Amino acid sequence: MRAKLHLIIRIVGVVALSALLIMLFGCKDKKPFTVSGQVINEATGKGLSGVTLGCGSYGIAVTDSEGKWVKVGLQGTVTITPTSPGWVFDPQNLKVTKATKDLSIKARPDGKVVIKVGAGGSHAFAVKNNGTVWACGRNEFGQLGDGTTTDRHTPVQVNGLSNVKAITGGNTHTVALTNDGAVWTWGRNDCGQLGDGTETNRLTPFQIGGLSNITAIASGGNHTVALKDDGTVWVWGEIIQTASLGTVRGGLIELRLFKSVALVI
Repeated sequence: MRAKLHLIIRIVGVVALSALLIMLFGCKDKKPFTVSGQVINEATGKGLSGVTLGCGSYGIAVTDSEGKWVKVGLQGTVTITPTSPGWVFDPQNLKVTKATKDLSIKARPDGKVVIKVGAGGSHAFAVKNNGTVWACGRNEFGQLGDGTTTDRHTPVQVNGLSNVKAITGGNTHTVALTNDGAVWTWGRNDCGQLGDGTETNRLTPFQIGGLSNITAIASGGNHTVALKDDGTVWVWGEIIQTASLGTVRGGLIELRLFKSVALVI
């Protein structure tokens, strides 16, 4: 009986000692700390707003207009997980165990979200959030931009084109505007609607030379219009303008009828 009592006392002593050690040496892990950082758009280098950062059992943080975020009251080891529809992150998650400032998380579009759509005479196209262009429909003149003249019943990616922010189409040609203000064209060119100074069809995108700082584009059946950041309008292709331009076919022409235009539709 006495031996059992001694055993019980020893067990209680060990438990009490373990609890004391945890209180003395484990308290550092339980001390609340603050973590902050920024989510950056990899393409632009600017902060990305509206990103939700999961912080385990401690709730969430959300980035502000500059992509910055702060989370207070964390304890122990916490996994930070950024999420936002249409984006992928690097790193996808990260672990923190102490107060940390200026954590940097990079973000890039996942290429799954369509942000713009349009159509030509018998073909359609879409721009995804990663700047790629996809097209389907008739393709006898290469207006789909996939390097062939094969009609497509499902979307195919346009060859060699990225960072597209606007797109438009004529009867059988297509025009894209990229983030750097450049204009790319492909498809039928019998009226010079591709703006390359020839009447040769193109099966893949071609960047128009001598045209920069474009902010908007539009197209008609066999012509294309572009607005520059200085408010001037440039046109090419088959255009009928009595008393001013006559019938124009081919290269780029500044449309002097208009100045300081704000929008091309």
